[in-house]
Amino acid sequence: MFCATKHLSTNNTVVGTQFHNFPEVPIPIVADMSSDFLSKVIDPSPCACIYAHAQKNVGLSGVTAVVIRKSILENSPDDLPELLDYRTHIERKSNYHTPPCFSIYMMWHILRWIEEDIGGVEAMEKINRQKSSALYDFIDATPLFDCPVDLGSRSRMNVVFTLPTKSLEEQFIQKAFASGLVGVAGHRTKGGYRVSLYNAVTLDAVKNLIEFMDKFAQKTNYQKSA
Repeated sequence: MFCATKHLSTNNTVVGTQFHNFPEVPIPIVADMSSDFLSKVIDPSPCACIYAHAQKNVGLSGVTAVVIRKSILENSPDDLPELLDYRTHIERKSNYHTPPCFSIYMMWHILRWIEEDIGGVEAMEKINRQKSSALYDFIDATPLFDCPVDLGSRSRMNVVFTLPTKSLEEQFIQKAFASGLVGVAGHRTKGGYRVSLYNAVTLDAVKNLIEFMDKFAQKTNYQKSA
């Protein structure tokens, strides 16, 4: 009999929230870790299955990494469509159909980079903590910027923030672009600003962003009303 599971996305790229640990639930978890896979050390024991599309942290689009319990495979229904049955892909060593060779090749290089150059996932997590902490600390200390996410739920991958007026928002995006800072606009459904701090983003890049934001804030001289 196939068991009930709880599905969740460990990181919400739109609103900038993240599960830093898997929640305690009475049934196994199926976790979509597409946007924080290999960005931190995890305990996979609460999960029946973890899957992650590679394009955020470990490669190009077209590849999905899957970690699944053997017990789930053993209890899977026998009438699943062959293409949608993980047992098919395991038995065929991910060659059931033509694999995306270049995407797999690039993922291999990035996994080597994490292991050999960075020092493994634990070291990668340390860097990601440094990047996100530096940016959040600056935002919290600067009246011009506001992060609407509760402290315990803030994402280390996607930092969201707002400015107090539409005019300042327009000035910020224009000056950011002129300074070579692109991709900081928030999701089209939410507005505001969103800075993605995926594995490939360096601490120096975050420091450059903070320097720009600090100069912008000083020029506006904005103070929150009491």
